[in-house]
Amino acid sequence: MKEAGARVSDSESTRQRIANSLPDNRSALLGSFLWAIMAASSVSLSLWLSGHQTPQSYLAPGLIFAISAACSFVPALTLARFISAGRGREPAFAAAFVCLATLTIAATGFGYAAHHRVFQAEWHSDQPTVEWIGELLFGGLTSLVQFAVFGLRHYLPIGLPALFAVSYWYSRRSR
Repeated sequence: MKEAGARVSDSESTRQRIANSLPDNRSALLGSFLWAIMAASSVSLSLWLSGHQTPQSYLAPGLIFAISAACSFVPALTLARFISAGRGREPAFAAAFVCLATLTIAATGFGYAAHHRVFQAEWHSDQPTVEWIGELLFGGLTSLVQFAVFGLRHYLPIGLPALFAVSYWYSRRSR
C-alpha cells in the first residue's frame, strides 16, 4: 500500500512542479508579444538583406514566424522552469536556451507546413482517402525539410542574439 501512496504523492509533486513552472500572466503576455516581434523582425530583416523589397514578400513569412513564436513562448518558458527548478543559473540558462530554440523552431516549422498545406490544397485529393493521407504526410515532411533548409537562416540576424538575451534574462530572474 505504501507504493500506491508514494505514486500519488509523486503525481501530486509533479503537478505542483508544473503549476509552479507556469509563468505569471504579465510575463506570459509580454514575453509572447516581444518574442513574436523578435521573430517577425528577424525574418523581415533577413528578407530585406537578401533583396526582397515588396511588402508582399514580408507578410506571410512575418506572420508565420510571429504567430509561431508567440505560441511557443509560454510552453518553452514553462518547460524551462520545470527542468531547471531548484538548480543554479547555468542550468536555468541552458534550459531556457534549449527549450526556447527547440519549441520556437518546431512551432515555426509546423506553421510553415500548415501554410504550405493550405497553399497546395487545391491540387490535393478530396479527404479522407489513402491518397489524401499520403499527400498530407509527405507534403508536410517536404515542407519541414524546406523550412530546415531555407527558413531557419531567417532567425540568425536577430533571433540568435535575442535567444541568448532571453535565456540570460530568464537565468537571472528565475533565481
